[in-house]
Amino acid sequence: MGLRQALEKLNAAVDDLVTLEVITYTGQVKHVIQNDNKGNPVINWDSLTQSALPKTVNGVTTEAVIKLVAATQIKFDGDTKLFQTDEQDIPRLQELLDVHRKSVETSLAARKAVVDFFADTLKEIVSKT
Repeated sequence: MGLRQALEKLNAAVDDLVTLEVITYTGQVKHVIQNDNKGNPVINWDSLTQSALPKTVNGVTTEAVIKLVAATQIKFDGDTKLFQTDEQDIPRLQELLDVHRKSVETSLAARKAVVDFFADTLKEIVSKT
């Protein structure tokens, strides 16, 4: 892999690396899971979080009553936005907040691994030129 190809791959990956978002919901979902074109069961995450109103798409009805527990957005430069519900009546609230925190930590570690991989690759390429 040449320097140009590495830079092109880095540029494509930067779009995914610029902003890290972790969103934690809780609630009840009555949902018939559809199969994808290979017969594997899948959940349409976008439709799950778009509305708490019952919605029928392709003969499948999704009914969700969800609450936002926590949301974290971290920009590549370190700017961070954080939301945490102040509702105390959410069952298992502390457990959900702990899961959210661990998800943020895991996502940051994964992002760091990708950045380190590209940095190491670029160092290797530059040292060979």
